[in-house]
Amino acid sequence: MRARRLIEDSALTSERLSEIFKTFDEVWSEVASRYSGAEDDARTRLAQAILTAAKEHGDDLQKLKAEALHIFQQTEPKS
Repeated sequence: MRARRLIEDSALTSERLSEIFKTFDEVWSEVASRYSGAEDDARTRLAQAILTAAKEHGDDLQKLKAEALHIFQQTEPKS
């Protein structure tokens, strides 16, 4: 999957990667039902949003999750 590869290829420690993957999985479980048929693109956008949010909200996982979700929603393609 592109999303997981994107996160894996970031320059993060293994401990930080674990936190990022956990956050990714939590956020994805909240939004997945909205992206039936477009999961791969949505998951990639979510991975990018989480990595962006991680730069500002390093150790606060709740803020990281909230900011990642906000960024993700802001990057949703307009129909």
